[in-house]
This record gives sequence, structure tokens and C-alpha cells, in this order.
Amino acid sequence: MYTGKEPSLVILAAGLGTRFGGNKQIAQLPDFNCTIMELSIQDAHAAGVRHVVLVINRLIRPLIEQQILPRLSGDLQVELVEQAIMDVPLRFNDKALSRQKPWGTGHALLCAKPHIPGAAIVITADDYYGPGAFKQLVCHFAGPEQSDMAIVGYPLAQTLSQQGGVNRGICQTHKDWLSEVVEYLDIQQGYDGLSGNSPEGSRVKLSASALASMTCWG
Repeated sequence: MYTGKEPSLVILAAGLGTRFGGNKQIAQLPDFNCTIMELSIQDAHAAGVRHVVLVINRLIRPLIEQQILPRLSGDLQVELVEQAIMDVPLRFNDKALSRQKPWGTGHALLCAKPHIPGAAIVITADDYYGPGAFKQLVCHFAGPEQSDMAIVGYPLAQTLSQQGGVNRGICQTHKDWLSEVVEYLDIQQGYDGLSGNSPEGSRVKLSASALASMTCWG
């Protein structure tokens, strides 16, 4: 069990990548010869992280062990945790028996929980967050408010895609505190600015500077 003082890095990498057409968490980037999550691990390592928990599906375990782990820094402690449908509290066994698709984020974190001794930075495998995200969260957990949970938000305009509309959780804040995350669907840039579908189904304008959650939590 990891016993260092720096936060662990938890990477959610068990998705099936149905829309992508394969396991996008292990797809290599052209010209980089590595995956997106390896770039995140490098950035987290530079910020002081030395413990990584990879939540994966069993189908990609051999490839991760053979190709990705050997490329990581030698002073990282990496644990592979398989997210299995039946890995649920006993009272939910009946629901698991009738389920085909893997559970979501909450279940992935539940699987990772026994391997996390203290603070943790939680990200997804298929988004790139930049070095600053990890530096901020490592500093947060070293500071006076280290017992508080935290989120790194990104200006909405910087999270859009040239391939069409995106879904984003927009952070509602009060001063420096997160009060709510509201998901808007099919956010796109139009001639009169950004707009997306609200939870109620209406098309609403959105601020380009609104903070979007990209699933980078402390």
C-alpha cells in the first residue's frame, strides 16, 4: 500500500469506447508514441505524484502491462484495478446480474477506493488536462484547506470540439466554492455565441468564460 504524502492519481480507464469504436484510452497519439493518459501521468509525476491507480477493464490489461507500464517513470507505483460488473455491495447483486454494460464513474471509484490511502486526484483517461491542473491540486492538498474536495474547471470556450457539439457540466460557483454542476448538451459555437441544450430541453446561451468540468477532481 502506498504511504507517501502526495495525493494518488486515479485514472478512470475502464470505458468501452463505444462511440469511438474501440478502447480510446489506449489509442496512441500520432507523433507522440504514447496515449493521452501517459501524458497526464507525466504531468502528475512532474507535480510530485508517485502513486497511480488505473481503473481498467480486463480486456486491456495485457496491452497496458506490455506496452504502457514499461514506458512510465521507474519511481511510480502503479496499481491496476479491474472494474467488474459484479464488484458491487451484496445488496446490489441482483442488479449486477441483469447488467451487460459496465457501471459508470461512481462504481469505478468504488473499485479504486481500497487502493487509495489518502487524498486523490481523479481524472479520465481520454482527456488532457495540462500540467497546471496537477500542480494546483497537489498544492491544494498541501495547503490549509487540504481536507476539502476540489475541482479544476476550464473556460468553456477552450473545451469545444471542431467535430460537432459537446456535452459539458457547467460549474455553478459562489465565490471560490462549487455549489452545483449542471450538464448542458450539444454545446456549439454559433454566429451569436455559444449555446447548448439545458436540462429542461430548451436552447440557451452560454458564456464562453463559464467554467466547465472536465472530470478533474480532488
